[in-house]
Amino acid sequence: MKKMVLFRVNAGNEYGSGHLERCLVLARLLRKQYDPYFLVKGDNRIGEILYKENLNFKLAMHGFREEVDDIRGLRPNLVFLDVMETPIEFVRAIKEYAPVITLDDRGSGSEAATVTVYSLPLEKPKMSNIDSNKYIVFRPEIADYEKTRYERKIRRILVTFGGSDPANLSNVFVRISKLSDPKIEWVFVRGQFNQNRWSEGNYNELKHGINLFEQIVQADLVVTSFGMTAYESAAIGTPVILCNPGQYHENLSEVAGIFGRLGVYKPAGKDGSDNTSVLAREFSARIGDADQLMQQALQAREQVDKQGAGRMIELIESVLDTGRQEACVVCGSRRERALARDLEKNVFVCEKCGLFWQHWFTQPLFVYEKPYFGEDYAAQYGKTYLEDRENIDRLGKARLEVINGIQRKLEKKYPVTEKNLLDIGCAYGFFLDLARDLGGWTVKGIETSKIASKYARENLVLDVESGGFLDIDVPKEFYQAITLWYVIEHLPKLNDVVEKLYTSLARGGILALSTPNNAGFQGRYRRSEYLSQHPADHYFDFSIRTMKVLLKRYRFKVVKVRVTGIHYERFLKGREGSFWDNAFFRRCYGFLARVFGLGDTFEIYAVKK
Repeated sequence: MKKMVLFRVNAGNEYGSGHLERCLVLARLLRKQYDPYFLVKGDNRIGEILYKENLNFKLAMHGFREEVDDIRGLRPNLVFLDVMETPIEFVRAIKEYAPVITLDDRGSGSEAATVTVYSLPLEKPKMSNIDSNKYIVFRPEIADYEKTRYERKIRRILVTFGGSDPANLSNVFVRISKLSDPKIEWVFVRGQFNQNRWSEGNYNELKHGINLFEQIVQADLVVTSFGMTAYESAAIGTPVILCNPGQYHENLSEVAGIFGRLGVYKPAGKDGSDNTSVLAREFSARIGDADQLMQQALQAREQVDKQGAGRMIELIESVLDTGRQEACVVCGSRRERALARDLEKNVFVCEKCGLFWQHWFTQPLFVYEKPYFGEDYAAQYGKTYLEDRENIDRLGKARLEVINGIQRKLEKKYPVTEKNLLDIGCAYGFFLDLARDLGGWTVKGIETSKIASKYARENLVLDVESGGFLDIDVPKEFYQAITLWYVIEHLPKLNDVVEKLYTSLARGGILALSTPNNAGFQGRYRRSEYLSQHPADHYFDFSIRTMKVLLKRYRFKVVKVRVTGIHYERFLKGREGSFWDNAFFRRCYGFLARVFGLGDTFEIYAVKK
């Protein structure tokens, strides 16, 4: 059975035809391997177009909220949204059933989408995975058309204002044509949804269905508004002059920066006159310099290529392979919003519980071998992991003291003959060495790094098994303590991990872990800096509150939290030498950071009920 790609499109009337046209291009390219389906809102004639294309479709007759039910019933494998402006609640709802790609979406829905693409410019930049006109979707046959001959004078002008031309700009240029050089040949194209009346004049009218690319090549100049036709003309190499129906499209034209512009058409006001005469004078001056128009066209062609459809198909197939994205693994909510995006991944935040999580399009392979504990570690801490043992042991002793204290309090209720401790992600085994020698624990470690686990076995004579926690058999209800020091954020299958932690602990067993704090000073007040430094191998970022919610779900009782990673110098950044730069405020900051959880890391200790 073929996977379904559902295209949700607005077309006709005020929407124009560009959104539908580019989705049809993608559907034709996909249909051999996949099942394209259209959910379309707009002009009723769209149904006839899709019927002739032999595509399955449904006309959307209601609002976004009701459309969620339509999508749930169709069970698509991917939803492709090309509707200009979607609400975030709609995208969140349909992500329950399929991954979502948004294309040129200026609404809040792009903030929750699986992948966000902008192939056309925006008035104000928005966060995206891809922001490039290299993803403009042209019909494949455009590859066969390229303008190579340029006349010294403009003799043939092609006027085409899209599928519907709601401002009837075509008729404005019928009037302008009457004021122009009679030797110029004017050709007007009536779009498939265009029912406007045009004045009579000395021009040729072509109906929708003609070979537009051929007409663009034959023309010395294309007159249109900002949109697909402008970019098609740029890709072919024909000079373009834009006249826009409103300030929004004029602003986009200015951001694009590759087209000649007349400005905005202003309809008749109270005095009964519009600005056609002003546009006519400006247009006459522009077409008088054919050389400048040619140079502008050649520069535009260098910035627009014709491979966008192929790139978009590759993207769709990549997201199809990734599949549906789960809701928040901590609280199950769908209230996610993107914090950062790039070509490989997203970082989302759950607005209900505060969890950050990293979503990769292609699962990466992280290798924790010699460079990770050597030059990578030294780049962050100034020395290798082995060289840093004194500091690591200092931290380990403080943690062991907490664990031993909790264990002593639990002895009467949960008496044991042997204290067994498992350290997951034990690295070179330093904490296990301390727990064995100073805490009287019988210890075992699990470590993915072969070089680190070998060191622990051979140099510290420790029982350390190489591999991942979920891949290794662990006896049930056996351990009195399990520790994960800066490990849990590296484990992508979080719920499976916590469930196994619970079953591996004996009743009254202690779970102790440390992890970065996304609600610390950096994560809370300097989030852009926090995200820019975000390690690629951290799948999750927790706050103290988020971790408590997670552990409560799995029947753990949190008994102690230690706020760590308190760096006053980060607060002082930009304030050095100021009123705040003294020992008194440093102590005050440390106190407040512990009270309000502003450390950049934390440790949490919980007991299995």
